[in-house]
Amino acid sequence: MANIQFTPDEIIAYLQDTSVPVVLVEGKTDVFIYRMLQEKIGNLEVDFTPCGSRSTLLKIYERRHEFPNKKVLFIADKDLWVFTGVPAEYQEIFFTLGYSIENDLYHDGKERLEELLDQKELKKRDKIMKSVCDWFAFEVELWKNNNAHDNEFSTVTILNESIMPKGSTDLTLLFLQKRNYTKPTQTTLEDLQTNYSLKLRGKYIFQMYDKIFKERKEKSAVRYQQKQLADMCLRVGIAENKANTSMNRMMNHVKAAFQIT
Repeated sequence: MANIQFTPDEIIAYLQDTSVPVVLVEGKTDVFIYRMLQEKIGNLEVDFTPCGSRSTLLKIYERRHEFPNKKVLFIADKDLWVFTGVPAEYQEIFFTLGYSIENDLYHDGKERLEELLDQKELKKRDKIMKSVCDWFAFEVELWKNNNAHDNEFSTVTILNESIMPKGSTDLTLLFLQKRNYTKPTQTTLEDLQTNYSLKLRGKYIFQMYDKIFKERKEKSAVRYQQKQLADMCLRVGIAENKANTSMNRMMNHVKAAFQIT
């Protein structure tokens, strides 16, 4: 089921019919992560099935009475609930520690990625991070105060040069004006900057590193891509000598739920 987008009705029909344990996850882009977790768990009978989005996953969860007695787990991104807490009706879902699965990966492998940067690049990373956090803190407050949809900024990428020009560490004034940006409160901004590895949207974090590698000037310089960086973080997260990582936390949850030794 990994390469096809199914409707909630189709996924529920599958759950009603299957006899294998199923872990429902959000998107197809995360499947490579879950495939490696599946292999590490050591039980290939566990089926990690993408729903396509968190909203679809939540709809299926709300209809879980339609497939009683089936071995089904739900794993979802917290998204903006990382700032407010998960609603009580979804407490039985296993949520990422941070904003998304990318945040959990980065939280586990941050030190590994920092080893790939020199001192100038680390300072550049910090400047980009502060610029993005300043804008994202505004988006967080907009969502909190106006109940704005949490996917309004989902198409934003800092790799777009009209949003952050090549060589720059600042978001463009035009982009901020289009977003109707206003200065966020210092409390929200400091929280985001202090805890950016878990609270700043994970895709932006990996885009920051991607931008830095793309802008390396030496022709022979190594330029890592986002999937390679995610893979590095994942390998740190599933290491047997790192029991407290986010990835091992997730694997242990699946093992315990399905009684996998």
